[in-house]
Amino acid sequence: MYKKLALIATLVIAHLLCAESKQDCSSHFQFKREEMPFGIQRQNMILINENTQPKTIGSVAIISSEQFCIFDSPIFANIDKNTLPPEVAELYSLTSIIKKELTTSLEQVVILGDLYIDPKFRGQGYAQLLIQNICKEIFTTTQTNFIIVAPNPFEYENNLQIPLRGTPNYEEKKERLVKLYQRNGFVPCKNDVSFMYLEKK
Repeated sequence: MYKKLALIATLVIAHLLCAESKQDCSSHFQFKREEMPFGIQRQNMILINENTQPKTIGSVAIISSEQFCIFDSPIFANIDKNTLPPEVAELYSLTSIIKKELTTSLEQVVILGDLYIDPKFRGQGYAQLLIQNICKEIFTTTQTNFIIVAPNPFEYENNLQIPLRGTPNYEEKKERLVKLYQRNGFVPCKNDVSFMYLEKK
């Protein structure tokens, strides 16, 4: 039952703007939507360089209000949160934080998640570029007033997403993510500092 509820939280991918690469002025990005299992979609960030083959270097996704408003249902009030799958528990917590802290309705909030840059291309400003573009796109093309994130690092192994919580480098990598979001205007939620948000100006 809970896994089915988790799948309801379909990832709606933001359309991103093209930008020049920091590596080479002849390089630029293209963004291609990919259909995933269970109706999930992902927007891939593809580096185009005249000297090499196109390379997917990262991706990003958002969860729109239509997907996570279900976690505002009274049915969750009497459920032992410790029995929920991690992805469902996190969405439930995010929904609760939004209601407590943000001066807006759930319909005017999106959740930004699954920010990923290929390890070979990290440290070159691509993650910041990706965040800036997706936030601009969300705020200029929708009625969204807030973007909320949960900076939880992960890696991919054999095309599977592997959470890093509990690993030796987890805290260090999480702190890097937090600082990345802070540089782009996100601030910690007062009721739970493990979540951050950006308000539309």
